[in-house]
Amino acid sequence: MSSQEGSSFTNKKNELQSSSSTRYLSLANSSATSSSTLRHLRTDLVEVLGPDLLVPTTEISSIPCAGVRIASGNLLGLMGWRLIVELDESEEMDRSWRRKQPGKSVIQHKKLSVVSNFILDTGSAKSSVSQETLRALKYQGSYNPGTEVKLRIQGISTQCLVATLGEASRLGGQFMTSGNLTFYFDKKLNAPVLYVGDESNERPTSHIPRTVNVTGMDHRNHRKSLRDSMSSILSSLSFMKHNDSGC
Repeated sequence: MSSQEGSSFTNKKNELQSSSSTRYLSLANSSATSSSTLRHLRTDLVEVLGPDLLVPTTEISSIPCAGVRIASGNLLGLMGWRLIVELDESEEMDRSWRRKQPGKSVIQHKKLSVVSNFILDTGSAKSSVSQETLRALKYQGSYNPGTEVKLRIQGISTQCLVATLGEASRLGGQFMTSGNLTFYFDKKLNAPVLYVGDESNERPTSHIPRTVNVTGMDHRNHRKSLRDSMSSILSSLSFMKHNDSGC
């Protein structure tokens, strides 16, 4: 192989590596505890589960609740939920939200909560929360990746780590322990189910609410499949045109 051919091969290899890495984020410089150095993007999760960072309206705020097993895309095979998140403030912070007015009683401001998409990652000791979720909650602390922040997720108080910008939120082992939670895959729902797994609670088998709109998810997957098919066709046509012009 000539030096020019070797240089061309190296450049193409670097381009491929650069292209593939844009779909993931590396936490090599983060203090976050994890079973992997690769992190999935929040936008990938939004594409599958639907838009998050919304004010809760009809979303499920309780446990047990069902999620989904992701059937396509970069998150293939992972399990995801749409859960309600709020800052878990201390009593001192709660008092700072109160204000007195002359001749009026103390006013307690309502805590802000948002719907956030999560993937289950029990291989990680701690959960992580996306920076976008924290901004939606008007979090005033540090946004440095790996910083601990206390949240209430689906009503369960737990410590989370601030994720790298753009990284998807994850449910880790500490969240499961904090709520004494476990999960199983429900064949009737064709979905994973989070539930309290202590001796006083049996595994739920009926009336399990879903946190993800499965119909909407099917529509999103269908649109994505059409886009991928069209992209493949256009790529093939472009390749054929290139070959014809070279003849």
